[in-house]
Amino acid sequence: MNQVFLFHKIPSKEWFKNTLTTIKSIYNFVSIDDIESYYCENKRLNYSCHITFDDGDISVFSNAFPVLKEMNIPATLFVSPKVIKNGSNYWFQELIYLENTVGSLQIINTLSKVMKCSFKSINNFSLNSLFDSLKLKDIYRVIEEIKRKNNIECGKKFNMTKDNLLEMHSCKLITVGSHSLNHPILANENDFDCENEIKESILQLSKMLGEPIKYFAYPNGITGIDYNNREKKILNENGIKLAFATNYGGFFKINTDQLGIARTGLSRGNKALIYSKIFFCPVWELLLNLIYRGKTDRNERKSICKTNVFSYE
Repeated sequence: MNQVFLFHKIPSKEWFKNTLTTIKSIYNFVSIDDIESYYCENKRLNYSCHITFDDGDISVFSNAFPVLKEMNIPATLFVSPKVIKNGSNYWFQELIYLENTVGSLQIINTLSKVMKCSFKSINNFSLNSLFDSLKLKDIYRVIEEIKRKNNIECGKKFNMTKDNLLEMHSCKLITVGSHSLNHPILANENDFDCENEIKESILQLSKMLGEPIKYFAYPNGITGIDYNNREKKILNENGIKLAFATNYGGFFKINTDQLGIARTGLSRGNKALIYSKIFFCPVWELLLNLIYRGKTDRNERKSICKTNVFSYE
């Protein structure tokens, strides 16, 4: 039984240390190189786990990095090099800021006008599901229109700096992998833009770090919705050895697809919740569907794609 864990934001050093201590009571921590060796060199892994982070939120540097060094635990950080290099925010961080500033109703109203669809057809969906169903260019069209109409800018920076990233990379415990160039939902993009997002992110990150990039995490990362065989083919052609999804289903085995390794997301909660997610990860989505009566983001995404409310081919 082996598992990969996914973190985005780290609320505090204390919470993260307690979480790792809980995980350590079940698993042995291994590096991403060990997982590659498991697939490519028949290395044995049993009750092993690996820690990963997506995006590069500043809390990963300030709260997670010191704890990883203190506990001597290897981890992999997946970032979009363009965002880190430019000191900018991801589009979803801007969206959260705008939602807190102008409210979701105005955002959905603007979205309906920009995308020329009825307000009624999209009003019952969550903002996350709606924006995860858009092409990147349309996401920015909506965000920029909201900013223009309200004369606002997001002044807060949410992510670590390039120097922060290089400091983490210089630590032998931390491996850095690609998370695309701008964090689009890759499956929404055309062939050219999809390949450019993947290939350029690998090239730019390799140049930034001075070494080849072998690992990738899909933005959002749901198999069959956010990425498919097209994306895996591009990764394979660009030297990626392992790629990570966000599917529930948790445990990885030797016959698990190397370019679609599931991860168990952890973002908050006490020891009891963490134990629950670890042991029930194969049926976690089923539990969420029961709790939320089927109205999870994943189910909403499927419904949006099926009804084609944004008239994408």
